[in-house]
Amino acid sequence: MGNKLSYCERRCQICTVSFRVKRVPTPEEEDAWHARDAAALQALQRNDGAGYDGSVISTEEMKGINTLRCLLQKPADFVPEEGDEDFERDSSCFLTDFAVHQGPYIYDSGTFNTVRHGVSEAKITNDNGNFGGEWGMPFHPACFEIFKRVCLRKLGFVDIDGLWRVRDLRGLFEYSMGCGFPPLSVRQYAFDDEKWHHKPGTEYLAANPVDIPGFQELLNHLSDSEDTSKEPNHQAPSPGAPSHSQSHSALTTSGTDIFSTLPPELLTEILWSLSARDIANLRLASRSFRTLPPILFKHLIRTEMPYFWEIDGLDPRGTDWADLYKMLQHNWSSGLLGLRNRVRIWHEAEKIVEMIQETNHGLTH
Repeated sequence: MGNKLSYCERRCQICTVSFRVKRVPTPEEEDAWHARDAAALQALQRNDGAGYDGSVISTEEMKGINTLRCLLQKPADFVPEEGDEDFERDSSCFLTDFAVHQGPYIYDSGTFNTVRHGVSEAKITNDNGNFGGEWGMPFHPACFEIFKRVCLRKLGFVDIDGLWRVRDLRGLFEYSMGCGFPPLSVRQYAFDDEKWHHKPGTEYLAANPVDIPGFQELLNHLSDSEDTSKEPNHQAPSPGAPSHSQSHSALTTSGTDIFSTLPPELLTEILWSLSARDIANLRLASRSFRTLPPILFKHLIRTEMPYFWEIDGLDPRGTDWADLYKMLQHNWSSGLLGLRNRVRIWHEAEKIVEMIQETNHGLTH
């Protein structure tokens, strides 16, 4: 028995958001289009009276929402082509190029920008393998980029065969309900009937999670504007961390500091094995950890917030990693809908990879 994905709008297999999410132009945009091209304005406007408020989410933020790629199973006469990804060569699946999905209920992918392996368009489904290998598995290109990053982090390689197997499992109604698919954040707003629901407050679900307007510029500004001659701020990096006065009080009554005899190299090694909250607690117990090495905060971003991969492109000489850590930890969703969606999709991709690991070990039935 197929799940409801079979009977409603085609959706990204990774983030489960429809390819046909719409946006209502603002009055200013309508006036501008009226002045330039009435036909183009009509194409922008909603057809069924529904869409996200354009004053809340911009066209740039929603870039790619109706674009898809597919996985297809290789035919018996499959021949590798120049430009194939490494993970395609050894798998039973291959990737199509990009296409713009043209309708909410149709099974057609739309025409791909270029022909790959003789495929110019495909039938798409979110259901299990009952349709056969010639039916493509659709996903947003940006969501697939996040899936690849999670795969490399968790598995060491991109497992598209595993993604195909998980689709077959997640397409079964009984299994998908048991493993929380689709995720609650989407299920609440899109799965009570066959259409996507543009409910206020859920605009972030349609925001591009990779190409996020303003985010790279914000990081560059934080990096470039730092005065490297000033003393960096190395406050404890986690919620509930002690203040300077609390730390001093605890240390003066705690007796001998057992860490004071350790060399700096070993102290650093200890820090690298702890979470931010553990580091904060350690600073309560030991004066030896009052000053933290700046690079530690970059390490914490990588380990605790791996979805902020842009930090690797920042100038290490001009970046206050402690300030950046605190900004990302507390204010990452402020005004940047794509970042909120990126974190959501990253966690969904982690669940998919966990399922892939289970199928690889024969644990999923």
